[in-house]
Amino acid sequence: MAQNIAEVPDAMYQQGRQLARKAKDSSLENNMRNSIAYPIRRAEPDDEDEHLNDLLQEEEDLVSAHRKQVEETLNILIEEMNMLGEADQPGNQLDDYISRLSGILSQKAAGIVDLQARLEQFQKRLNENNVLLYA
Repeated sequence: MAQNIAEVPDAMYQQGRQLARKAKDSSLENNMRNSIAYPIRRAEPDDEDEHLNDLLQEEEDLVSAHRKQVEETLNILIEEMNMLGEADQPGNQLDDYISRLSGILSQKAAGIVDLQARLEQFQKRLNENNVLLYA
């Protein structure tokens, strides 16, 4: 199945992040390996690291949800354009138009409310972890 426009940048972004993480991890290990004074010791992940990882995952989830919302909005926009074209035609069924418009507006509103809730939750988590410094 072909990827849509919204998925391609996310896939490339994720690949870039993975490569950057591997390069960073590799260079750190090489630096530690080359040091005579400090033996290599794997640290256990602490709570701070776990919170940071959770925040990074939530950020990725928020960006993916936003991307999905934009894609859905584009699909709705196409449907609305088609609907308006039909509404301009003679013999248009007003009841059908009103029903479809109501459904579209509800769908758009639900998507926005969901994305706003995700954003507010993420902002709250950032504030709790003293990451977000603005109001």
